[in-house]
Amino acid sequence: MSESCLDLAQSRKNLSVVASAAKTCEAEASNDVVSALREEMRSEFANMQNLMTSEFKSSKDSMSTFFEEMRELRSDLSAARSNFNERLDAFDARLLALEIARDDPIKSVETSSLEQALVDVKLQLNEREQEYLLNDVVITGFPEQKGENPVHLASLLGVKMGLTLDERDIVLVEREGAPRRAPDDSSAPVRARRIVVRFARRITRDEYLQSARVRRGLTTTELSVEGAPARIYVNERLTKFNGQVFAKAREECRVHMWKYCWSKEGRIYVRKEHGTPYSRVRNEADLGRIFGKTCV
Repeated sequence: MSESCLDLAQSRKNLSVVASAAKTCEAEASNDVVSALREEMRSEFANMQNLMTSEFKSSKDSMSTFFEEMRELRSDLSAARSNFNERLDAFDARLLALEIARDDPIKSVETSSLEQALVDVKLQLNEREQEYLLNDVVITGFPEQKGENPVHLASLLGVKMGLTLDERDIVLVEREGAPRRAPDDSSAPVRARRIVVRFARRITRDEYLQSARVRRGLTTTELSVEGAPARIYVNERLTKFNGQVFAKAREECRVHMWKYCWSKEGRIYVRKEHGTPYSRVRNEADLGRIFGKTCV
């Protein structure tokens, strides 16, 4: 065999060895890449798992806090209801005593004092009832539609006023009273019931009221609510008695040309003009004292 043939055979053998080594290196490099990718994926998965665990724990803590606040609120309402019932029993007892005194001429001298005591008890009961409503507001102006969602309306109004509400901020939202029936004249519209919103905290209610005062003049058109355009009003929720007194106080201010009549924390105030002292109105007797016996 010639020398050139031997060299050719040796070269082929060398090439085979080089190719085999290259394949080995390539396989090792591939294994390294796969291992690195696997380790990176494990690390990412561990990070995601830790993040999800942390978020779940945070959500669980928030829910626990919320339920605890609701339990405290329920306990407070239960205690308030019990106190209210006790005062109502006392009121019934005093009322019975007054009726007996009126029927007994011998006790006629005590009648006036009992009547005053009765007035005082009524005022106290009304004030206690008003305290139960201090987390509430009433919204008027939204047309009442079948299948509506009052919670959505209250939240939509809040967003429009620049106030974002969390579901935990609201205890209940509902139309007040029984549905109104259409009048005999079917062409006449049914007056929409006002919406009552009860907040979990007083501070949230105050923020809602303040935002409504800042954005006074909002209409249903701006909220994209179907129906004829109407102004939206947000006010404190008053007891039935205070609502009647407030309406009479406004009428007295109109007749006597007093400029200011407002409510704050469930209390009603009037003022003749800017810079003059204000007066609190608790009942019609106060209106008579403030405006004179000629009050309407």
